[in-house]
Amino acid sequence: MPHNEITRVQVPALMHLAKLGYDFIPTNSKPNLDTATNILIDSFTQAFERLNPTKNAKDSLTEMKKRLNYNDLGKSFYEYLLKSEHQVIDFDNPNNNLYEMMAELPYKSFRPDITLFINGLPLVNIEVKQPLAGKGIKEERNRHIKHYKNPENKVFYNLAQIWLFSDNLPYDENNPDQGAFYSTSYSPIFQRFVEADKLDITPPPPENHQNDQNHQNHKSLEEIQKSVLNEFNLKDTDCPKSPKDTPTNALLTSFCSPKRLCFILKYGISFLKEKSEFKKHIWRYAQMFASLNVLKELQKHYENNPKDPLKGIIWHTQGSGKTALTYHLTKLMKDFFNPLGKKTKFYFIVDRLDLLEQAKNEFLKRGLQAHEAENKEDLSQKLKSSSVFENPQGNDEIIVVNIQKFKSPNEDPSDSAPKEIISKTELQESIQNSHDLQRVFIIDEAHRSYDPKGCFYANLIECDKTAIKIALTGTPLLEDNAQDKATKKTFGNYLHTYSYTESIKDAHTLTLQLETIETSYKEKLQETYRLLQESITIEDIEVQKETIFNDEKYIKAMLSYIIRDLLKFRQLNDNNE
Repeated sequence: MPHNEITRVQVPALMHLAKLGYDFIPTNSKPNLDTATNILIDSFTQAFERLNPTKNAKDSLTEMKKRLNYNDLGKSFYEYLLKSEHQVIDFDNPNNNLYEMMAELPYKSFRPDITLFINGLPLVNIEVKQPLAGKGIKEERNRHIKHYKNPENKVFYNLAQIWLFSDNLPYDENNPDQGAFYSTSYSPIFQRFVEADKLDITPPPPENHQNDQNHQNHKSLEEIQKSVLNEFNLKDTDCPKSPKDTPTNALLTSFCSPKRLCFILKYGISFLKEKSEFKKHIWRYAQMFASLNVLKELQKHYENNPKDPLKGIIWHTQGSGKTALTYHLTKLMKDFFNPLGKKTKFYFIVDRLDLLEQAKNEFLKRGLQAHEAENKEDLSQKLKSSSVFENPQGNDEIIVVNIQKFKSPNEDPSDSAPKEIISKTELQESIQNSHDLQRVFIIDEAHRSYDPKGCFYANLIECDKTAIKIALTGTPLLEDNAQDKATKKTFGNYLHTYSYTESIKDAHTLTLQLETIETSYKEKLQETYRLLQESITIEDIEVQKETIFNDEKYIKAMLSYIIRDLLKFRQLNDNNE
């Protein structure tokens, strides 16, 4: 039995993909390929004309090839996949598509180990390495970057949406070049994936009666797997049986099961424009599972009890991309309510000016038009209006509200609970006669500032009893230390959680290290604190502490220690940057 990359990883991966419902196309069958794009012309034509009986597949192919030549990282092509008047892929009915795979299909100077096609389009590429192959994943990353930076490969990378890489070893946070990873075209970031659901990998049944909605060209699983072995001149005994939970197979199940793949392609890709530069992102797995859970809750609430609006908490640790998650959620919820005859209007609520600016910038980068509620009258108008578009282009929009802007003029700026400036009556009057409108309030950093009793914030989110309320937080208030301000009491149960520990493992968050302050500086700070304490006549201990910590003398002493400690750290670690 030969032991190499083909027998240990590549062929077992193809065998597993066959179980997921992919037909195998041998290279010696000489499929009708479009050489400029590697699109399977016959498969595309068959699928397209079935989905669009009155349309011509050739015209659509010409339009796609034109868009694939744009210098936009494939953004125009991706928008065509999702928004064309013609249906290229049936994202909502995955069994209505054609799923195929090929091994080592060349494109110019390189050939991915496995290419996956949906309706003839090569949208997924998979690279596998032999276990314990040293720096195999690192080498694949370097090749990936080299290939997408080569202008000759522009069409190929504009078309491909998902890249998977695996050496069939478990992920090791101490060895980031080992494991199974995912990425997207034009991205140097390889992300690990942790499955949250047990997926049914049983492929759709063969088409055996007239009303069956499955349109696969299904051979039997045995026929497909035999075809895979023939491709590599192997016998059944040449390849070890591969359990479905190996790192490679687990990643293939998570990404390439038809229903999951359609969901990721529809909602998980984003294009960011920063100045004149485009970037392409694929969502983090925590963002995906949060979105899936929101979708499940939407189905539960609005298919069974439409009078019971959804509310809940997404507890994702700091730095996990909650603003980006909001962008993905707007797409998902808009699509959910559209068939129900409802338009969606989104409000993103923050409690600081810097967060407002940050959120606006992040939304704008992704093409989501962000409008700020400037004052009471402007917010009232935005609530009153049943229109979901303010821009003439009809681009998707979100309204960003900074609740600190609505404090009363004589209110203490340090007061974290803004007093009422718009009454419930005013707000409720503003939202009448908009029954075809679904409002969605997404509250950022929901553990801060949001006292549910009698403040403007409470009036705002309670003005529309049918509104969806989703709270985003990295550090929620818990019942045992926050009484009635507890996040769960205000916003409901958790929709999804993603912890600090998980974020560290995923390399999204750096580990915090606790160090004891140097003795001499500790004594110096204590002496400064004591002298300041003696000079202060305030009796309230907490106010006294705050006064001392804000005193210039104490700040200078602390800053002196921080600078000295940083310089010492750089010197010890030979870091002069």
